[in-house]
Amino acid sequence: MIRNLKKKQILVILLLAFLFTAMQVVGYQLSMHYRTSVHQSEFFLNIGVLSTGGAVLLAIVEYPVWCILLYVLTGLLDKVVPSERSYTPKQMQKIYPAVFFLLFLAWIPAFLAAYPGFYNYDAVNQVPQALYPEVPYNAHHPLIHTLFMGKIIAFGYLQWGTLNAGIALHSLIQMLVSAAVFAYIICFLLKNTGRRLVAVVAFAYYAFFPVIAMFVLSTTKDTIFTLLLQLCVMWIYEMFKDMPGFFSSKWKMGRLLAAMVFMCLFRNNGIYIVVCILPFVILLGKYYRKQCALLFLVIIAGYFLLQKALLYGLNATEGSAEEALSVPIQQLTRVYYEHGENAFEEEELDLIYEGISAQELGAYNPFLSDNIKNVFDYRIVQDNKKDFLFLWLKKGMQYPGEYINAFLDNTYQAWYPGTSVYDVPGGDEMYYFAIKMCPGGDKDSKLPGLWDFYNRIATQHYYQRIPVVRLLFSIGAMLWVAIFVCGYAYYRRNKALFVALLVVLFCCCTALLGPISLVRYYLILFFGFPVSIGFLFDKRIE
Repeated sequence: MIRNLKKKQILVILLLAFLFTAMQVVGYQLSMHYRTSVHQSEFFLNIGVLSTGGAVLLAIVEYPVWCILLYVLTGLLDKVVPSERSYTPKQMQKIYPAVFFLLFLAWIPAFLAAYPGFYNYDAVNQVPQALYPEVPYNAHHPLIHTLFMGKIIAFGYLQWGTLNAGIALHSLIQMLVSAAVFAYIICFLLKNTGRRLVAVVAFAYYAFFPVIAMFVLSTTKDTIFTLLLQLCVMWIYEMFKDMPGFFSSKWKMGRLLAAMVFMCLFRNNGIYIVVCILPFVILLGKYYRKQCALLFLVIIAGYFLLQKALLYGLNATEGSAEEALSVPIQQLTRVYYEHGENAFEEEELDLIYEGISAQELGAYNPFLSDNIKNVFDYRIVQDNKKDFLFLWLKKGMQYPGEYINAFLDNTYQAWYPGTSVYDVPGGDEMYYFAIKMCPGGDKDSKLPGLWDFYNRIATQHYYQRIPVVRLLFSIGAMLWVAIFVCGYAYYRRNKALFVALLVVLFCCCTALLGPISLVRYYLILFFGFPVSIGFLFDKRIE
Protein backbone atom coordinates (compact mmCIF):
# COMPACT_ATOMS: atom_id res chain seq x y z
CA MET A 1 0.00 0.00 0.00
CA ILE A 2 2.76 2.45 0.99
CA ARG A 3 4.73 1.59 -2.14
CA ASN A 4 1.68 2.17 -4.34
CA LEU A 5 1.00 5.49 -2.63
CA LYS A 6 4.59 6.55 -3.24
CA LYS A 7 4.32 5.74 -6.95
CA LYS A 8 1.06 7.64 -7.18
CA GLN A 9 2.59 10.60 -5.35
CA ILE A 10 5.47 10.78 -7.84
CA LEU A 11 3.09 10.46 -10.79
CA VAL A 12 0.81 13.24 -9.52
CA ILE A 13 3.80 15.50 -8.79
CA LEU A 14 5.25 14.98 -12.28
CA LEU A 15 1.92 15.71 -13.95
CA LEU A 16 1.10 18.76 -11.79
CA ALA A 17 4.63 20.14 -12.25
CA PHE A 18 4.30 19.77 -16.02
CA LEU A 19 0.88 21.47 -16.03
CA PHE A 20 1.99 24.37 -13.82
CA THR A 21 5.18 24.87 -15.83
CA ALA A 22 3.30 24.93 -19.13
CA MET A 23 0.69 27.36 -17.79
CA GLN A 24 3.38 29.58 -16.30
CA VAL A 25 5.56 29.77 -19.42
CA VAL A 26 2.73 30.14 -21.94
CA GLY A 27 0.91 32.60 -19.68
CA TYR A 28 4.03 34.71 -19.28
CA GLN A 29 4.55 34.86 -23.05
CA LEU A 30 0.97 35.96 -23.66
CA SER A 31 1.03 38.43 -20.79
CA MET A 32 4.20 40.07 -22.08
CA HIS A 33 2.91 40.08 -25.65
CA TYR A 34 -0.19 42.00 -24.60
CA ARG A 35 1.63 43.96 -21.87
CA THR A 36 -0.69 42.92 -19.06
CA SER A 37 -0.59 45.43 -16.23
CA VAL A 38 1.16 43.17 -13.73
CA HIS A 39 4.23 43.01 -15.98
CA GLN A 40 4.76 46.75 -16.39
CA SER A 41 7.82 46.90 -14.12
CA GLU A 42 11.15 47.75 -15.72
CA PHE A 43 12.50 44.30 -14.85
CA PHE A 44 9.90 42.46 -16.93
CA LEU A 45 9.87 45.04 -19.71
CA ASN A 46 13.61 44.55 -20.17
CA ILE A 47 13.09 40.79 -20.52
CA GLY A 48 10.11 41.08 -22.85
CA VAL A 49 8.68 38.17 -24.81
CA LEU A 50 11.03 35.19 -24.77
CA SER A 51 12.23 33.49 -27.92
CA THR A 52 11.17 29.89 -28.49
CA GLY A 53 14.52 28.71 -27.20
CA GLY A 54 14.27 31.00 -24.19
CA ALA A 55 10.79 29.71 -23.35
CA VAL A 56 11.98 26.09 -23.59
CA LEU A 57 14.98 26.89 -21.39
CA LEU A 58 12.72 28.55 -18.82
CA ALA A 59 10.49 25.46 -18.79
CA ILE A 60 13.50 23.16 -18.33
CA VAL A 61 14.69 25.21 -15.37
CA GLU A 62 11.24 25.67 -13.83
CA TYR A 63 9.99 22.09 -14.09
CA PRO A 64 12.33 20.51 -11.49
CA VAL A 65 11.66 23.46 -9.15
CA TRP A 66 7.95 22.70 -9.26
CA CYS A 67 8.66 19.00 -8.72
CA ILE A 68 10.65 19.77 -5.58
CA LEU A 69 8.10 22.25 -4.22
CA LEU A 70 5.20 19.87 -4.80
CA TYR A 71 7.10 16.96 -3.26
CA VAL A 72 7.84 18.99 -0.14
CA LEU A 73 4.27 20.30 0.08
CA THR A 74 2.63 16.88 -0.29
CA GLY A 75 5.09 15.48 2.24
CA LEU A 76 4.19 18.17 4.77
CA LEU A 77 0.47 17.57 4.24
CA ASP A 78 0.96 13.85 4.75
CA LYS A 79 2.31 14.62 8.21
CA VAL A 80 -0.71 16.67 9.27
CA VAL A 81 -2.34 14.98 12.25
CA PRO A 82 -6.15 15.24 12.27
CA SER A 83 -7.54 17.09 15.27
CA GLU A 84 -9.31 15.00 17.87
CA ARG A 85 -11.49 17.93 18.94
CA SER A 86 -15.15 17.52 18.04
CA TYR A 87 -18.23 19.69 18.34
CA THR A 88 -21.71 18.52 19.25
CA PRO A 89 -24.83 19.58 17.32
CA LYS A 90 -25.86 21.73 20.30
CA GLN A 91 -22.55 23.59 20.17
CA MET A 92 -23.01 24.16 16.44
CA GLN A 93 -26.51 25.50 17.03
CA LYS A 94 -24.99 28.18 19.27
CA ILE A 95 -22.02 28.96 17.01
CA TYR A 96 -23.98 29.31 13.76
CA PRO A 97 -26.23 32.30 14.64
CA ALA A 98 -23.27 34.16 16.16
CA VAL A 99 -21.20 33.68 13.00
CA PHE A 100 -24.18 34.62 10.83
CA PHE A 101 -24.75 37.86 12.73
CA LEU A 102 -21.04 38.83 12.75
CA LEU A 103 -20.69 38.25 9.00
CA PHE A 104 -23.73 40.40 8.24
CA LEU A 105 -22.40 43.09 10.58
CA ALA A 106 -18.95 42.97 8.93
CA TRP A 107 -20.47 43.76 5.51
CA ILE A 108 -22.43 46.81 6.71
CA PRO A 109 -19.51 49.23 6.03
CA ALA A 110 -19.18 47.86 2.49
CA PHE A 111 -22.93 48.26 2.00
CA LEU A 112 -22.80 51.88 3.20
CA ALA A 113 -19.75 52.60 1.05
CA ALA A 114 -21.31 51.15 -2.11
CA TYR A 115 -24.86 52.26 -1.23
CA PRO A 116 -27.28 51.18 -2.55
CA GLY A 117 -25.19 48.30 -3.95
CA PHE A 118 -23.46 47.26 -7.14
CA TYR A 119 -26.05 47.49 -9.89
CA ASN A 120 -23.85 45.89 -12.53
CA TYR A 121 -23.35 43.34 -15.27
CA ASP A 122 -26.67 42.07 -16.69
CA ALA A 123 -29.07 43.74 -14.25
CA VAL A 124 -29.83 46.55 -16.67
CA ASN A 125 -31.36 43.99 -19.06
CA GLN A 126 -33.07 41.86 -16.40
CA VAL A 127 -34.80 44.39 -14.13
CA PRO A 128 -37.09 45.88 -16.82
CA GLN A 129 -38.52 42.39 -17.43
CA ALA A 130 -39.60 42.16 -13.80
CA LEU A 131 -40.60 45.83 -13.46
CA TYR A 132 -42.64 46.54 -16.59
CA PRO A 133 -45.45 44.20 -17.75
CA GLU A 134 -44.98 45.28 -21.36
CA VAL A 135 -41.37 44.04 -21.41
CA PRO A 136 -41.38 40.30 -22.29
CA TYR A 137 -39.29 37.80 -20.35
CA ASN A 138 -36.27 36.38 -22.11
CA ALA A 139 -34.32 33.28 -21.04
CA HIS A 140 -30.99 34.65 -22.26
CA HIS A 141 -30.33 35.33 -18.58
CA PRO A 142 -31.65 32.76 -16.07
CA LEU A 143 -35.34 33.42 -15.50
CA ILE A 144 -35.21 32.46 -11.85
CA HIS A 145 -32.54 35.09 -11.17
CA THR A 146 -34.46 37.67 -13.17
CA LEU A 147 -37.42 36.98 -10.88
CA PHE A 148 -35.35 36.90 -7.68
CA MET A 149 -33.33 40.03 -8.30
CA GLY A 150 -35.81 41.86 -10.50
CA LYS A 151 -38.87 41.42 -8.30
CA ILE A 152 -37.00 42.51 -5.16
CA ILE A 153 -35.78 45.68 -6.87
CA ALA A 154 -39.22 46.26 -8.41
CA PHE A 155 -40.87 45.90 -4.99
CA GLY A 156 -38.51 48.44 -3.43
CA TYR A 157 -39.02 50.82 -6.35
CA LEU A 158 -42.82 50.60 -6.18
CA GLN A 159 -42.86 50.79 -2.38
CA TRP A 160 -40.49 53.73 -1.87
CA GLY A 161 -40.44 55.41 -5.28
CA THR A 162 -36.75 55.15 -6.18
CA LEU A 163 -34.70 52.48 -7.90
CA ASN A 164 -31.96 53.03 -5.31
CA ALA A 165 -34.37 51.81 -2.63
CA GLY A 166 -35.02 48.64 -4.61
CA ILE A 167 -31.31 48.01 -5.16
CA ALA A 168 -30.61 48.58 -1.45
CA LEU A 169 -33.33 46.08 -0.53
CA HIS A 170 -31.79 43.53 -2.87
CA SER A 171 -28.36 44.16 -1.35
CA LEU A 172 -29.66 43.57 2.18
CA ILE A 173 -31.53 40.38 1.23
CA GLN A 174 -28.53 39.00 -0.62
CA MET A 175 -26.35 39.86 2.37
CA LEU A 176 -28.66 37.76 4.54
CA VAL A 177 -28.57 34.83 2.09
CA SER A 178 -24.78 35.05 1.76
CA ALA A 179 -24.27 35.27 5.53
CA ALA A 180 -26.45 32.18 5.98
CA VAL A 181 -24.35 30.15 3.51
CA PHE A 182 -20.93 31.42 4.62
CA ALA A 183 -21.82 30.84 8.27
CA TYR A 184 -22.76 27.28 7.32
CA ILE A 185 -19.40 26.89 5.51
CA ILE A 186 -17.48 28.07 8.58
CA CYS A 187 -19.38 25.69 10.83
CA PHE A 188 -18.83 22.92 8.28
CA LEU A 189 -15.07 23.53 8.43
CA LEU A 190 -15.11 23.63 12.23
CA LYS A 191 -17.06 20.37 12.39
CA ASN A 192 -14.96 18.49 9.83
CA THR A 193 -11.50 19.72 10.82
CA GLY A 194 -11.96 20.30 14.54
CA ARG A 195 -9.57 23.24 14.20
CA ARG A 196 -10.62 26.63 15.51
CA LEU A 197 -7.85 28.39 13.59
CA VAL A 198 -9.22 27.11 10.27
CA ALA A 199 -12.68 28.44 11.17
CA VAL A 200 -11.31 31.80 12.39
CA VAL A 201 -9.24 32.34 9.22
CA ALA A 202 -12.24 31.38 7.08
CA PHE A 203 -14.40 33.88 8.97
CA ALA A 204 -11.84 36.66 8.50
CA TYR A 205 -11.65 35.87 4.79
CA TYR A 206 -15.40 35.95 4.25
CA ALA A 207 -15.93 38.97 6.47
CA PHE A 208 -13.17 41.27 5.23
CA PHE A 209 -11.74 40.15 1.88
CA PRO A 210 -12.91 42.81 -0.64
CA VAL A 211 -13.82 40.35 -3.42
CA ILE A 212 -16.35 38.65 -1.15
CA ALA A 213 -17.99 41.91 -0.08
CA MET A 214 -18.19 43.23 -3.65
CA PHE A 215 -19.98 40.15 -4.95
CA VAL A 216 -22.23 39.84 -1.91
CA LEU A 217 -23.51 43.31 -2.88
CA SER A 218 -23.62 42.65 -6.63
CA THR A 219 -26.73 42.12 -8.73
CA THR A 220 -24.99 39.52 -10.89
CA LYS A 221 -26.53 36.05 -11.05
CA ASP A 222 -23.15 34.50 -10.25
CA THR A 223 -23.45 35.26 -6.52
CA ILE A 224 -26.50 33.10 -5.77
CA PHE A 225 -25.35 30.49 -8.30
CA THR A 226 -21.97 30.17 -6.60
CA LEU A 227 -23.46 29.99 -3.11
CA LEU A 228 -25.61 27.07 -4.25
CA LEU A 229 -22.70 25.44 -6.06
CA GLN A 230 -20.51 25.66 -2.95
CA LEU A 231 -23.21 23.92 -0.93
CA CYS A 232 -23.29 21.20 -3.58
CA VAL A 233 -19.51 20.80 -3.35
CA MET A 234 -19.67 20.29 0.42
CA TRP A 235 -22.67 17.96 0.34
CA ILE A 236 -21.13 15.81 -2.40
CA TYR A 237 -18.03 15.64 -0.21
CA GLU A 238 -20.17 14.46 2.71
CA MET A 239 -21.96 11.98 0.45
CA PHE A 240 -18.71 10.24 -0.51
CA LYS A 241 -17.43 10.32 3.07
CA ASP A 242 -20.44 8.36 4.27
CA MET A 243 -22.45 6.75 1.47
CA PRO A 244 -24.62 4.56 3.76
CA GLY A 245 -25.49 7.49 6.01
CA PHE A 246 -26.20 9.77 3.05
CA PHE A 247 -28.55 7.44 1.19
CA SER A 248 -30.37 6.46 4.37
CA SER A 249 -31.21 10.12 5.02
CA LYS A 250 -34.03 11.66 2.96
CA TRP A 251 -33.00 15.08 4.30
CA LYS A 252 -29.43 14.81 2.99
CA MET A 253 -30.54 13.51 -0.40
CA GLY A 254 -33.28 16.11 -0.65
CA ARG A 255 -31.10 19.11 0.15
CA LEU A 256 -28.44 18.06 -2.41
CA LEU A 257 -31.12 17.50 -5.04
CA ALA A 258 -32.71 20.89 -4.38
CA ALA A 259 -29.37 22.73 -4.29
CA MET A 260 -28.20 21.22 -7.57
CA VAL A 261 -31.48 21.84 -9.38
CA PHE A 262 -31.60 25.49 -8.32
CA MET A 263 -27.88 25.88 -9.01
CA CYS A 264 -28.59 24.84 -12.61
CA LEU A 265 -31.52 27.24 -12.82
CA PHE A 266 -29.44 30.20 -11.60
CA ARG A 267 -26.79 29.85 -14.30
CA ASN A 268 -27.01 28.20 -17.70
CA ASN A 269 -23.73 26.28 -17.42
CA GLY A 270 -24.90 24.61 -14.19
CA ILE A 271 -26.49 21.69 -16.03
CA TYR A 272 -23.21 21.05 -17.87
CA ILE A 273 -21.42 20.75 -14.53
CA VAL A 274 -23.94 18.11 -13.42
CA VAL A 275 -23.62 16.15 -16.67
CA CYS A 276 -19.80 16.27 -16.51
CA ILE A 277 -19.60 15.05 -12.90
CA LEU A 278 -22.23 12.31 -13.37
CA PRO A 279 -19.86 9.62 -14.79
CA PHE A 280 -17.38 10.16 -11.95
CA VAL A 281 -20.09 9.97 -9.31
CA ILE A 282 -21.36 6.69 -10.76
CA LEU A 283 -17.88 5.22 -11.29
CA LEU A 284 -16.62 6.08 -7.79
CA GLY A 285 -19.93 5.36 -6.07
CA LYS A 286 -18.89 1.71 -5.77
CA TYR A 287 -21.70 -0.15 -3.94
CA TYR A 288 -24.08 2.81 -4.37
CA ARG A 289 -23.76 3.37 -8.12
CA LYS A 290 -27.45 2.81 -8.82
CA GLN A 291 -28.47 5.26 -6.10
CA CYS A 292 -25.97 7.83 -7.36
CA ALA A 293 -27.16 7.44 -10.95
CA LEU A 294 -30.82 7.72 -9.95
CA LEU A 295 -30.24 10.79 -7.77
CA PHE A 296 -28.37 12.68 -10.48
CA LEU A 297 -30.81 11.68 -13.20
CA VAL A 298 -33.61 13.06 -11.02
CA ILE A 299 -31.60 16.28 -10.65
CA ILE A 300 -31.24 16.59 -14.43
CA ALA A 301 -34.91 15.83 -14.99
CA GLY A 302 -35.94 18.26 -12.25
CA TYR A 303 -33.94 21.05 -13.85
CA PHE A 304 -35.49 20.58 -17.30
CA LEU A 305 -39.02 20.33 -15.89
CA LEU A 306 -38.67 23.51 -13.80
CA GLN A 307 -36.97 25.36 -16.66
CA LYS A 308 -39.81 24.47 -19.01
CA ALA A 309 -42.33 25.50 -16.34
CA LEU A 310 -40.64 28.91 -16.01
CA LEU A 311 -40.58 29.39 -19.78
CA TYR A 312 -44.25 28.46 -20.06
CA GLY A 313 -45.42 30.29 -16.94
CA LEU A 314 -43.69 33.54 -17.88
CA ASN A 315 -44.36 33.16 -21.60
CA ALA A 316 -40.65 33.77 -22.06
CA THR A 317 -38.68 33.50 -25.28
CA GLU A 318 -35.81 31.02 -25.48
CA GLY A 319 -32.29 32.29 -24.90
CA SER A 320 -29.83 32.79 -27.74
CA ALA A 321 -27.09 30.27 -28.53
CA GLU A 322 -24.48 33.03 -28.70
CA GLU A 323 -22.84 32.22 -25.35
CA ALA A 324 -22.38 28.55 -26.25
CA LEU A 325 -20.85 29.55 -29.60
CA SER A 326 -18.36 32.05 -28.17
CA VAL A 327 -15.31 29.85 -28.79
CA PRO A 328 -16.16 28.67 -32.37
CA ILE A 329 -17.09 32.19 -33.48
CA GLN A 330 -13.92 33.60 -31.91
CA GLN A 331 -11.78 30.97 -33.64
CA LEU A 332 -13.29 31.54 -37.09
CA THR A 333 -12.91 35.29 -36.62
CA ARG A 334 -9.24 34.80 -35.62
CA VAL A 335 -8.61 33.02 -38.94
CA TYR A 336 -10.27 35.88 -40.81
CA TYR A 337 -8.40 38.47 -38.73
CA GLU A 338 -5.00 36.87 -39.39
CA HIS A 339 -5.41 35.79 -43.02
CA GLY A 340 -8.30 37.80 -44.41
CA GLU A 341 -10.63 36.65 -47.18
CA ASN A 342 -7.86 34.57 -48.75
CA ALA A 343 -8.36 31.96 -46.03
CA PHE A 344 -11.92 31.24 -47.22
CA GLU A 345 -13.53 30.03 -50.41
CA GLU A 346 -16.21 32.17 -52.03
CA GLU A 347 -19.16 30.11 -50.79
CA GLU A 348 -17.66 30.07 -47.28
CA LEU A 349 -17.41 33.85 -47.26
CA ASP A 350 -21.00 34.12 -48.47
CA LEU A 351 -22.09 31.97 -45.53
CA ILE A 352 -20.10 34.05 -43.01
CA TYR A 353 -21.24 37.38 -44.43
CA GLU A 354 -24.87 36.30 -44.02
CA GLY A 355 -24.28 36.40 -40.27
CA ILE A 356 -21.81 39.27 -39.93
CA SER A 357 -20.28 41.96 -42.13
CA ALA A 358 -16.59 42.30 -42.99
CA GLN A 359 -16.48 45.60 -41.09
CA GLU A 360 -17.86 43.96 -37.94
CA LEU A 361 -15.31 41.15 -38.22
CA GLY A 362 -12.62 43.82 -38.02
CA ALA A 363 -13.63 44.49 -34.40
CA TYR A 364 -12.00 41.22 -33.29
CA ASN A 365 -10.64 41.39 -29.75
CA PRO A 366 -8.42 38.48 -28.63
CA PHE A 367 -9.58 38.87 -25.00
CA LEU A 368 -13.30 39.36 -25.54
CA SER A 369 -15.68 37.58 -27.92
CA ASP A 370 -18.55 40.02 -27.22
CA ASN A 371 -17.42 42.30 -30.05
CA ILE A 372 -18.28 39.56 -32.55
CA LYS A 373 -20.87 37.34 -30.88
CA ASN A 374 -23.13 40.24 -29.92
CA VAL A 375 -23.56 41.33 -33.55
CA PHE A 376 -23.57 37.91 -35.20
CA ASP A 377 -26.94 36.79 -36.58
CA TYR A 378 -27.32 33.33 -35.05
CA ARG A 379 -30.41 32.58 -37.09
CA ILE A 380 -28.01 31.89 -39.93
CA VAL A 381 -26.29 29.24 -37.80
CA GLN A 382 -29.65 27.69 -36.87
CA ASP A 383 -30.64 27.48 -40.52
CA ASN A 384 -27.26 26.14 -41.67
CA LYS A 385 -26.03 24.01 -38.77
CA LYS A 386 -24.25 21.39 -40.87
CA ASP A 387 -22.59 23.95 -43.13
CA PHE A 388 -21.27 25.97 -40.17
CA LEU A 389 -20.09 22.85 -38.35
CA PHE A 390 -18.25 21.68 -41.47
CA LEU A 391 -16.76 25.15 -41.97
CA TRP A 392 -15.54 25.30 -38.35
CA LEU A 393 -13.96 21.83 -38.52
CA LYS A 394 -12.39 22.50 -41.93
CA LYS A 395 -10.76 25.78 -40.86
CA GLY A 396 -9.59 24.13 -37.64
CA MET A 397 -7.69 21.54 -39.62
CA GLN A 398 -6.28 24.17 -41.96
CA TYR A 399 -5.34 26.68 -39.26
CA PRO A 400 -4.91 24.78 -35.97
CA GLY A 401 -2.49 27.42 -34.64
CA GLU A 402 -5.04 30.20 -34.98
CA TYR A 403 -7.68 28.10 -33.22
CA ILE A 404 -5.34 27.34 -30.32
CA ASN A 405 -4.17 30.94 -30.05
CA ALA A 406 -7.74 32.25 -30.12
CA PHE A 407 -8.62 30.02 -27.17
CA LEU A 408 -5.44 30.80 -25.19
CA ASP A 409 -5.73 34.55 -25.71
CA ASN A 410 -9.35 34.50 -24.62
CA THR A 411 -8.69 32.48 -21.46
CA TYR A 412 -5.13 32.97 -20.17
CA GLN A 413 -6.15 35.62 -17.64
CA ALA A 414 -8.18 32.85 -15.98
CA TRP A 415 -5.35 30.30 -15.62
CA TYR A 416 -2.16 32.38 -15.46
CA PRO A 417 -1.49 33.70 -11.92
CA GLY A 418 0.59 36.58 -13.30
CA THR A 419 -2.51 38.59 -14.11
CA SER A 420 -5.67 39.29 -12.16
CA VAL A 421 -7.60 41.90 -14.12
CA TYR A 422 -9.25 42.08 -17.51
CA ASP A 423 -6.86 44.09 -19.68
CA VAL A 424 -7.78 45.34 -23.15
CA PRO A 425 -4.74 44.97 -25.44
CA GLY A 426 -3.55 48.23 -26.91
CA GLY A 427 -5.70 50.36 -24.63
CA ASP A 428 -6.00 51.73 -21.12
CA GLU A 429 -9.25 49.97 -20.20
CA MET A 430 -9.02 47.44 -17.40
CA TYR A 431 -11.25 46.28 -14.63
CA TYR A 432 -11.42 43.63 -11.98
CA PHE A 433 -15.06 44.15 -11.07
CA ALA A 434 -17.62 45.93 -13.22
CA ILE A 435 -18.95 49.02 -11.46
CA LYS A 436 -21.87 50.94 -12.93
CA MET A 437 -23.82 53.84 -11.55
CA CYS A 438 -27.42 53.29 -10.56
CA PRO A 439 -29.80 54.36 -13.31
CA GLY A 440 -31.38 57.72 -12.63
CA GLY A 441 -28.73 58.97 -10.24
CA ASP A 442 -25.19 58.86 -8.91
CA LYS A 443 -23.84 56.44 -6.36
CA ASP A 444 -25.00 57.64 -2.96
CA SER A 445 -22.02 56.48 -0.92
CA LYS A 446 -22.23 56.98 2.84
CA LEU A 447 -18.51 56.18 3.29
CA PRO A 448 -16.68 57.85 0.36
CA GLY A 449 -13.23 56.79 1.54
CA LEU A 450 -14.12 53.10 1.59
CA TRP A 451 -15.98 53.50 -1.70
CA ASP A 452 -12.80 54.85 -3.26
CA PHE A 453 -10.96 51.75 -1.99
CA TYR A 454 -13.43 49.40 -3.70
CA ASN A 455 -13.48 51.53 -6.82
CA ARG A 456 -9.68 51.40 -7.11
CA ILE A 457 -9.75 47.60 -6.78
CA ALA A 458 -12.42 47.41 -9.44
CA THR A 459 -10.85 49.72 -12.01
CA GLN A 460 -7.12 49.93 -11.27
CA HIS A 461 -4.28 47.50 -10.65
CA TYR A 462 -2.27 48.95 -7.79
CA TYR A 463 -2.81 45.84 -5.62
CA GLN A 464 -1.03 43.74 -8.24
CA ARG A 465 2.24 45.31 -7.18
CA ILE A 466 1.94 43.78 -3.70
CA PRO A 467 3.62 40.35 -3.60
CA VAL A 468 1.54 37.44 -2.30
CA VAL A 469 -1.47 39.69 -1.66
CA ARG A 470 -2.08 40.06 -5.38
CA LEU A 471 -2.38 36.28 -5.72
CA LEU A 472 -5.52 36.39 -3.57
CA PHE A 473 -7.13 38.45 -6.35
CA SER A 474 -5.88 36.22 -9.16
CA ILE A 475 -8.21 33.75 -10.85
CA GLY A 476 -5.19 31.78 -12.03
CA ALA A 477 -3.70 31.46 -8.54
CA MET A 478 -7.02 30.29 -7.11
CA LEU A 479 -7.38 27.82 -9.97
CA TRP A 480 -3.93 26.38 -9.25
CA VAL A 481 -4.96 25.83 -5.61
CA ALA A 482 -8.05 23.88 -6.72
CA ILE A 483 -6.00 21.83 -9.20
CA PHE A 484 -3.41 21.00 -6.54
CA VAL A 485 -6.00 19.97 -3.96
CA CYS A 486 -7.74 17.76 -6.53
CA GLY A 487 -4.41 16.17 -7.48
CA TYR A 488 -3.50 15.64 -3.85
CA ALA A 489 -6.87 13.99 -3.23
CA TYR A 490 -6.22 11.61 -6.12
CA TYR A 491 -2.82 10.70 -4.71
CA ARG A 492 -4.26 10.10 -1.24
CA ARG A 493 -7.17 8.08 -2.69
CA ASN A 494 -9.60 10.44 -1.01
CA LYS A 495 -12.65 9.99 -3.24
CA ALA A 496 -14.75 12.50 -1.31
CA LEU A 497 -12.25 15.29 -1.77
CA PHE A 498 -11.42 14.30 -5.35
CA VAL A 499 -15.04 14.39 -6.56
CA ALA A 500 -15.80 17.59 -4.64
CA LEU A 501 -12.89 19.40 -6.31
CA LEU A 502 -13.84 17.95 -9.70
CA VAL A 503 -17.15 19.81 -9.38
CA VAL A 504 -15.19 23.04 -8.90
CA LEU A 505 -12.86 22.32 -11.84
CA PHE A 506 -15.73 21.39 -14.16
CA CYS A 507 -17.33 24.73 -13.35
CA CYS A 508 -14.09 26.43 -14.38
CA CYS A 509 -13.84 24.33 -17.56
CA THR A 510 -17.32 25.43 -18.66
CA ALA A 511 -16.35 29.05 -17.92
CA LEU A 512 -13.30 28.71 -20.20
CA LEU A 513 -15.77 28.28 -23.07
CA GLY A 514 -17.34 31.65 -22.28
CA PRO A 515 -16.78 35.04 -23.91
CA ILE A 516 -14.27 36.52 -21.46
CA SER A 517 -12.21 35.81 -18.34
CA LEU A 518 -13.87 37.61 -15.45
CA VAL A 519 -13.83 36.84 -11.73
CA ARG A 520 -17.60 36.36 -11.66
CA TYR A 521 -17.37 33.34 -13.98
CA TYR A 522 -14.83 31.74 -11.63
CA LEU A 523 -16.35 32.96 -8.39
CA ILE A 524 -16.48 29.41 -7.00
CA LEU A 525 -12.68 29.55 -6.68
CA PHE A 526 -12.96 32.57 -4.37
CA PHE A 527 -16.05 31.52 -2.42
CA GLY A 528 -14.61 28.03 -2.03
CA PHE A 529 -10.98 28.95 -1.30
CA PRO A 530 -11.19 28.43 2.50
CA VAL A 531 -13.05 25.17 1.92
CA SER A 532 -10.42 23.83 -0.49
CA ILE A 533 -7.73 24.56 2.10
CA GLY A 534 -9.86 23.31 4.98
CA PHE A 535 -10.47 19.98 3.23
CA LEU A 536 -6.75 19.25 3.59
CA PHE A 537 -7.08 19.25 7.38
CA ASP A 538 -9.93 16.77 7.43
CA LYS A 539 -9.44 13.12 8.31
CA ARG A 540 -7.21 11.21 5.90
CA ILE A 541 -8.21 8.02 4.13
CA GLU A 542 -5.44 5.52 4.86
